[in-house]
Amino acid sequence: MNIINRRLQLLRSSIAIFWLGFFTSISFVEAPLKFSVLTLQEGLSVGRVVFKALNTFEWAFLAILGISLLVRFASRLVTVLILIMCVILVLQSVWLLPVLDSRAIQIIEGKTQVPSYTHFVFFLFDITKSVVLLMIAWQGIKENLSRHTSP
Repeated sequence: MNIINRRLQLLRSSIAIFWLGFFTSISFVEAPLKFSVLTLQEGLSVGRVVFKALNTFEWAFLAILGISLLVRFASRLVTVLILIMCVILVLQSVWLLPVLDSRAIQIIEGKTQVPSYTHFVFFLFDITKSVVLLMIAWQGIKENLSRHTSP
């Protein structure tokens, strides 16, 4: 395996690991904790800003992964995993985040909301994102190690 392929695999793995740590610390740690010290309205106000910023960073991470595919194609599995990340991010950005943002604004303004499944769907996408990012990272590391240690 040539040096460019190895470096691109390590780049993809590094981006996936960094992205995973970045988004899980916000989605699974910061988001629930803020509601233990802030009112619902304050938590939602902070959450709207944080999740908008997170979404921007996630698009940047995805762009780096996409550019890495343009430089040199990855394995079919890694390419499919990156495409899955793209689909999830599009669905979250175009559908779920605007709906959740609108609901948050209405709650902040004191309007009552009917129950909705959108937050649960967003959570399922985040769980899926976690698994996919782990798979991207593992696949790149595995491919790099197997070719590096083979004769």
